[in-house]
Amino acid sequence: MWIPNYALCHLQAHWRGRAVRQQATVLRAVVRLQAAVRGGITRRALTARREAAVILQAAWRRRVQRLQFLCLRSTVIQVDF
Repeated sequence: MWIPNYALCHLQAHWRGRAVRQQATVLRAVVRLQAAVRGGITRRALTARREAAVILQAAWRRRVQRLQFLCLRSTVIQVDF
């Protein structure tokens, strides 16, 4: 069975195009998955940094309050009845 060259070229082009489209579909899926994973990692890191900042702020405020209390306590005059 003889098939003309232009028909073979057309079939080959169609087949290669289909293969490229399938690869592009897989690549898009991989990129989307990679973006989701990286986004999750980034959000977790950002949450950890935010929590660390809150802990530091609380420690600083606690220290300031303690110093204010000690200063106030040292200035209070005790009166014994």
